[in-house]
Formats: sequence, structure tokens, C-alpha cells
Amino acid sequence: MAAPTNSKPSLLDRAIAVVSPTLALERADARSRLVMFGYDAAHPGVKRGGSGGMSKNSGSESPKMAMDRVKLMWEARDLERNMPVIRCYLDRTAQYVTSQVLYQSQTGDPQWDSLAEGILQRWMQDDADITGRRNFRMLVEMGFRSMLRDGDFGFHLVRNGPKLQIQCIESDRIGDPNKVAAFTTEHYVQGIHLNDFGMPTGYDLYKRDRRCARYEFEIKADAKNFFLLSKPLRTDEYRSVSVLAPIVAQARDLYEMFAFERGAAKWAASHAGVIRVADPLAKSGAGSAGLWDGTSTDSKGNPTEVIEASKLLRLRPNEDVTSFASGSRAAGAFMQYVEVALRDIAMGLNTPYGFFNMSQFGGATVRLEAMQLQRTFARYQELLTSSVLEKIKDKVLQNAIALGQLPPNPNYRQGRWQFGKHLTADTGYDTTANLELLRNGLKTASTIAGEEGYDFEDMVDAQIREAITIRDKCAAAGVPVEMIAADRYPDATNQLAAASEAMQPQATTVQDLGPNAKVLTDLLEKVAAGLLPREEAVALLVEVFEIDPATAEAIVPEVQPIAVEANKPAPSWGGGGGKPKPAGEDKPEAPKVDSSKKP
Repeated sequence: MAAPTNSKPSLLDRAIAVVSPTLALERADARSRLVMFGYDAAHPGVKRGGSGGMSKNSGSESPKMAMDRVKLMWEARDLERNMPVIRCYLDRTAQYVTSQVLYQSQTGDPQWDSLAEGILQRWMQDDADITGRRNFRMLVEMGFRSMLRDGDFGFHLVRNGPKLQIQCIESDRIGDPNKVAAFTTEHYVQGIHLNDFGMPTGYDLYKRDRRCARYEFEIKADAKNFFLLSKPLRTDEYRSVSVLAPIVAQARDLYEMFAFERGAAKWAASHAGVIRVADPLAKSGAGSAGLWDGTSTDSKGNPTEVIEASKLLRLRPNEDVTSFASGSRAAGAFMQYVEVALRDIAMGLNTPYGFFNMSQFGGATVRLEAMQLQRTFARYQELLTSSVLEKIKDKVLQNAIALGQLPPNPNYRQGRWQFGKHLTADTGYDTTANLELLRNGLKTASTIAGEEGYDFEDMVDAQIREAITIRDKCAAAGVPVEMIAADRYPDATNQLAAASEAMQPQATTVQDLGPNAKVLTDLLEKVAAGLLPREEAVALLVEVFEIDPATAEAIVPEVQPIAVEANKPAPSWGGGGGKPKPAGEDKPEAPKVDSSKKP
């Protein structure tokens, strides 16, 4: 139940109370009942400010919100240039999120994956930036950093001959910042053209002159080739505000407080002390200001003394010198204010306080804070992947397929992006945990490699190359592998010997063929004797006996020429009942034998 309101009676209530106190009491009771079962926060009374109501908070793309977005962008850029805390946050976040930007193709075709990764890598290194100044990773880092600072950032993919290249568009060049509130309609919001369903169809891009005094329309970019990187807070938000928005006031106050405290400390340190007199109100006489015989004065005409090193001052009667306690700057209260302000800023940026003050890391909370940071960075990496990286990668691979640099592949979109080693507070602890998960099948080696910032296939290839190099070098020197890498390859010599033996071809005998050995032996003898063509015997082994073709080729012997001659029919002049030799021939003709072939 809500507490009764503490609002004072109005002038009308007082007038009614004079005439009818009972009626005035009923009015007060009724007024209290109106809020008794509501939210106290919805009725703050006069002791705190209000929210501004519907006109300020209903729409995320109202003219007021549009103007505030632009003002916050200017504020954030100024803080980035001049305040170390904000510069530190932007630098560290961009460094951790985009320290590495690599793509691993996973179509299931290793050759195609290797070719696609090579094309992407060359494009990201040499052709991504249309100005030719930076590689793709640097463009992604600068675009992400600009998104944090300004609210959003645009990657415009343009065609330059056969190449696809990126034109980077900062937030103030998407739409005219001087007219964001004047040209907001149902189908046009802050430089973005929308269809009837609210889907972006185009973006108005402007160019600014070098004096940043005028914005001029340049081109309307097709939404299919323009990728807006932003972190919206609401579903109907098209142009996001700077992530620094919640802490701009705190950061500005802290920046000014630093300046004031530095000024006070410098002023105190620049004065060694003051000369005091017994009667400062006396206009003349001993110890009065009237006895000053110097010539230097301050802006109000008061006499001053120039401080010089190793200078001796001669005091008159009733004069004394008091030194300033300049060592008390900066005061303890100021240091406490700095700590509270930094904690407030850290909470507004969804980062632990230890992100700004590493000395706060320690104890059991260190892993929790590191995990919180890793979750924040992973969310940003997911945003980069879905909003920009995947779309640009698809376009580049499609272009390579169209140019014939890549063969078509229905799974060309399959793959993943890697962003470098995960943030960790305890490498040993995380390594032990990963190995335990790997042994129990709860995590894959490729996942662990990705978290460490490596491509699993490239890592395996590198390990194979290293193993071959160690093997060959040791073999050439006659040194066992264990003497070079005992912990890494503890049983290398025996394993290499077993592998070499396994690779040697083994002779196959007829006895290896089981119970059909006698039939097969007769078959092979017929081939050797020339009674059965060798090709037919190989076919019989394969089709009837279901023997592997390579094994059948190895088993069936070549035809023996002498055996063939021996199995030929006897000549007609012999005693085997052949035809008689024609008349006129005295002796039989000897059989012809190829003397070039030895038995």
C-alpha cells in the first residue's frame, strides 16, 4: 500500500475548509485514495524532478531525441580527445573486442575452404579499404570504436572495377546533422529511408567540408550494400546514441574537478608563505602595510613579494612568516570523490570498476569480473558478426564466385569468425578446466583453439610440419627424437618404426584366402600353364570369390611361355595318330621354341 501523499492543501481546499471542514476532509481523503494502490515512483511530488512524461520518452526517434543524439555525439568526441578515463575505455574495449579478425570457412570441402580463406585473407589485407590506407581489421576496429563514441557507424560496400571495397561513413555523415529534427517523417528518419514495414531501403550519405561548417549531400546508398553498426536500446530505434550517454555528466564533472584540484594544488605550491603583521589595520607605524617599500603589487594594488631561490628576507618588528601547507593536496575527500565517480562511470558503461583500476582485481572476485568483461566483449563481437562481418564476407565470396576465382558451393556461407584470445584472469585455471572438459567430451579442440585465437586446421597443419621437421633432422643426424623433444614425443622412435612397417606392402599368399585355397591353387596353376587367360582368372577371383581387385592382381601369376608350349597338341608327324608326313620329306620338322626365353 502506498503512503498518503504529503502535498499541502490548495487555496480552494482552504476555502472549503472554512465553510465545511467535513467536505474538505473528504476531499483530502479521496485525493489520498487515488494514489494509495499505485506506484510511489509515479508520484514523486515536489521533492524530486520528473521524467518529462510522454512528450520526452514515448518515441525513440522524435525530433527531440534526434537533436539530443547529435549533441551527445559532440560531447562524446570532446571527452574522447581530452579525458584520459574515456580515452582509456574506448582504447581498451576496441583492443579486446577486435584484437584479431579472422574467418574460418567450414563448408565441409577442405580444398574449397582453403581457397576461400586465402581469397578473403588477401582481400582483407590489400583491397578492403577504398582509400588504400588500412587493412580490414583496422577498419573494423575504428568503426567499432566510432560506434561506441558516436552511437553508430556505416560500412558502405562499393564496386571499384572488379573489386568490392569499403567506404567508411561516420555517424554525422549519415543524414544532415543540422536537419535531423526538421525532416523526420514516417518513411524517413535521420538519414534513413524506410518502406511501409519500417525496413531501411536506403541511406543518405553526406560529405562535410574541411572546416566542418557545411554538410553537402553526396549519395543515397542502397541498403543492400550499406551496413549500419549500432547497439540499439529499443526495438523502434534506428539511430542509436553514444554508449557514453549515461556517464557524460559524471565524466564532465570529474574532468572539471581534476582541473580545479590541479589548479588549487599548483596555486598552493607556488606560494612559499605569507608575511603577517601584528596590526594589519594600521595605516602607519611598525608592522603595518604602509611600511612596504617594494614596488610589486597584485591586481588589486596589494603589495607582493617576488619569490627567489635562496633569498633571505629581513623582517621588521612585529612581523612573522607563515608557510603554506601545500603538501595536503590532493585531499583525501577529493580522492574518495574520484573513486565514487569512477565506480559510477564503470556501472554506466557495464564494466567492472577493476577495468579502470586494475589494483582492484584480486581474490575470488577476479574471475567473476573477468567473466563479466568477457561476456560484454562477446556481445559486441556478436553484434559485429551479425551486422557487418557476415554480410561483407558473403558479398566478397559471391563476387569471387562470379569472377571465376572460386567454384560454386551451396555451403559457401558456412564458417565462423575468430576474434583472438579470450580475456582471462587465471590462465592456468582456465587451461586445466579446458583439458578436463576436452577429456570428458564436453568441449571440442576446435572450440578451445578458437578461444585461444587460433584456427584449428591451421594449428594441426603447423604441428604436422613441426613433427616432420623434427623427424627428418633427427634421422639425418642419427639422434633419437626423444633426445630433442622427450616430453612432447615420449615414444617417437617406436611409433615411427611401427608406422614405417605398416606402410610396407605385405605379400599375399594363397593360404591367406581360407577354405577355397585348393580351388584357387588349381586356378592359378592353369593360368601359369597357359590353359586359362590371366584376365579371366582375375575376374573370377573378384566376382566369384569376392577378392579385392588389387589383391587378385597380386595373386594371379604371369603366364609361363615354356609351360604353354608343353601344353600344346603334339605335331602331326609323331606317333600319336596324326596325319602322315607328305611324300618327299625325309625327316620330321622339329618344334619351334623361343630360345630368347629361359626356362
